[in-house]
Amino acid sequence: RSSHKHGHSHGGGLLGNILRDVYTRHQRSASHSHPGQGRHHHYEPEHCQHGYDDNDLNQRAAILIRAMINAAKADGRIDQCEQDKIVGQLGRISPEEDQFLRQEFSRPLDVHGFAHSVPAGMEHEVYAMSLMAIDLDNRAEAAYLQELAGCLRIDHHTCNQIHEHYHAPAIFR
Repeated sequence: RSSHKHGHSHGGGLLGNILRDVYTRHQRSASHSHPGQGRHHHYEPEHCQHGYDDNDLNQRAAILIRAMINAAKADGRIDQCEQDKIVGQLGRISPEEDQFLRQEFSRPLDVHGFAHSVPAGMEHEVYAMSLMAIDLDNRAEAAYLQELAGCLRIDHHTCNQIHEHYHAPAIFR
């Protein structure tokens, strides 16, 4: 599963590449939106269009990968199947990145601590990535997303727009 990427001794720009790959995949899956759906402005994720440098992309990728992992832990644990799914979405990773993932998989879930670590301006991306990482098929996952939204100070209307954008069930009334 792990492999070396040429020219990246400490993950170099690889996490940035992972971020681009993850976004590309999720944008493709979300691109099947229904035209004219809803009367609200359509949620548009903010990402690679801002011209971030490799270091910024690496930091952003690490936050978004942590968002995926934390969301997978929402039901109280992260099993091997969920871990494999996340690693599979990332594609080829270096040994350093594999170590980062293993540490994050074993870390206890701390929604408030994680939300506090999210840089200003990434709140919607983190929420969207969390939503995409789960199937949203149980109360624990919905409760996690509600708690995360509160910690990130994202209003219910915006959360519902994000859910609509990714064709996920709305959890806010």
